[in-house]
Amino acid sequence: KTAGVGHKNGLITLNERGSVKWVNKKIKRIRDISVSTRTGKIVVGSGQKVVYLLDGKGTVLWHRELQSAAVSTSISSNGNVVVVGTRLGRLLVFDGKGKMLWETHLSNSDFPVNSVDVSSDGQFIVAGTNYSRVYLHDIKGNVLWSEETTAEVLQTCISSNGDYVGYLTNDRTFYFGVKS
Repeated sequence: KTAGVGHKNGLITLNERGSVKWVNKKIKRIRDISVSTRTGKIVVGSGQKVVYLLDGKGTVLWHRELQSAAVSTSISSNGNVVVVGTRLGRLLVFDGKGKMLWETHLSNSDFPVNSVDVSSDGQFIVAGTNYSRVYLHDIKGNVLWSEETTAEVLQTCISSNGDYVGYLTNDRTFYFGVKS
């Protein structure tokens, strides 16, 4: 029941009526925000090469420095899996306490990871890149499949159990797929 609005000078959260809940002016150059549906935890990706996890009241639970700017973020519904895609093609997966579970470089060059999504249960991760490729990983970092797309991937989505994925490319095509 929280929405986050990020801009270059901070983060504003709104309640279900659209009223301001709290403001954080310390986190700058916000690139992406994701909210856990069950816990209200908020992951924030910053252009200042930092990812933050906040509780529903705006307290920073942890932050991690990155090698490049965060572009995309996602959090599982229970808040136990945090996923970050970076400007230089890295996909990073953390647990809810900030411990890095794994990291990988998604392309042979430094194309941004435009979109990431994690299934509600945290078991599957879909990522789309500027390199015209989409990937599906399991929570251990294994690539379940990877597919070349017709154009750069702008947006990804995944079903709550990870059985279905979708992605939108910049040639205005939406694709739908099954995990297996």
